[in-house]
Amino acid sequence: TLREVIRGVLSLIRGKRERTVAQAREMREFAERLGGMWVTLMRLASVRTDLLGAAYCRELALTRDLAAPSPFAEIRKVVEADMLKVGTTFEETFVEFDETPLNVRSFTQVHRARLAKNNREVLVRVRSPDAPQRAQTDWRYLRVLLFFLRQLDLEPHLRWDDLGFEVKKATDDCLDLRTEVEELRRIRKVLRKRRIYVPMIYRRYCTERVLVQEYIQGVSVSDLVL
Repeated sequence: TLREVIRGVLSLIRGKRERTVAQAREMREFAERLGGMWVTLMRLASVRTDLLGAAYCRELALTRDLAAPSPFAEIRKVVEADMLKVGTTFEETFVEFDETPLNVRSFTQVHRARLAKNNREVLVRVRSPDAPQRAQTDWRYLRVLLFFLRQLDLEPHLRWDDLGFEVKKATDDCLDLRTEVEELRRIRKVLRKRRIYVPMIYRRYCTERVLVQEYIQGVSVSDLVL
């Protein structure tokens, strides 16, 4: 609820001297309960060590996206509809499609599949059917919260409107997977010169709601860092 949102964020904007790791943990758990745009908010806030302090930010950086997966029947409908938009069908595109997602986020989930054309394994990221509606609700709450913070002039140096803009932009990018397609293509082009391999994007099958990418086994960067 909006009341819970305001109560949770008030713990974030207490005086800087009072900020503790325990408070940051409360904020992280609060965002994990709400999910969606609030997880993005915590992750963006976690890089502002200049404003929040290193220990506080380290705790915020641990924020997890605990979203539950959408039923596979709904995910399949999305993929089927979007494959028709690009001139093919689900059956013509994939010979295998794992019903259990490898990864689930608030607005998308990733499934392992195999292309019919070349028998290569791919990852298929699919936007959840209700993602736009949930994002719209999150943004409505966040706008009210930002208005509340401005009116009370609570720690204006934290630049709440700028943070809100970044959260909205990051969420919009998650909702339109074509943005990620272009970003991955740009990264692949740049890193190729440094002999760093970036998985290939199958643009023919990519839409606003579906992204198809080459599957490569490897080690997570976060595992190496931690």
